[in-house]
Amino acid sequence: MRFIKILIFCSTFLFGCNSKENTNHIPVTVNVSEGYKNVKLLSVDSILVFDTTKHILLSYDLNIKKLDNNLVVLDAGNPNFLYRFDLNGNLINTIAEVGKAPGNIHSINSFLVHNHQIEILSAQGDQSNIYKYSLDGKCIGKTVFYTLCLSFERLRNGDYALYSSYNYPVEKWRLSITDSLGEIKEHYLKNDYSGILNPVFENNFFEGESNLFTEIFNDKIFRIFNDSIRTEYVLDFGKHKIPDAFWATDMRDGFKKLDVNGFFSVINILEN
Repeated sequence: MRFIKILIFCSTFLFGCNSKENTNHIPVTVNVSEGYKNVKLLSVDSILVFDTTKHILLSYDLNIKKLDNNLVVLDAGNPNFLYRFDLNGNLINTIAEVGKAPGNIHSINSFLVHNHQIEILSAQGDQSNIYKYSLDGKCIGKTVFYTLCLSFERLRNGDYALYSSYNYPVEKWRLSITDSLGEIKEHYLKNDYSGILNPVFENNFFEGESNLFTEIFNDKIFRIFNDSIRTEYVLDFGKHKIPDAFWATDMRDGFKKLDVNGFFSVINILEN
């Protein structure tokens, strides 16, 4: 039997599928609007304190990934470096640097660890670059992707999944699959929203029995296969469901409508 745990963020103010979607599968419906009221509190087993200095002060919004005997950390509140710590929280070195000097990169939008290396997504203009770094901070490779994306993941077959958010007309599709060299193989989730939006930076990809994907303002969790995606879970948000009127206006104005009841946003998924 498969179990799924979904970490939901409920806010009172926050800021259709195409192309080979597998529609034969019947998704599991999760009643989030009632379930979150009965969530059991977690106990704290231990606390890891990260080493900081007057030049390195971490915020509470950290993206942490384990690589060998290291913890690689992106501080979403100040995404100008990646930080490498040992398993005791001691700072070893920084990796990559955002800036305009030689050797700097334009931005750090997302990162992943793969094959004892670190891959960093850096969006710039109408394209995205994926840089590969060694643990000691040396840049050892770069791949150019001619699509603007804000988060990414490596699929189990070596392809990339790239997420472009509600960013029309810059991108016509929200989810794209490419090979390891950046060639587009498939597009999913047509980007038909044409209002004004500041793109939302979020975690979109999660590990389960296979790669899972979701996005803000969407009540579906998708499973990504080599040649298709399918709706795996449908989240029943109850009164916190995004109203249809939200899509009829610019999202920035639509936030006022959401502020009436608040809404749910998925921030983490654990599946086993």
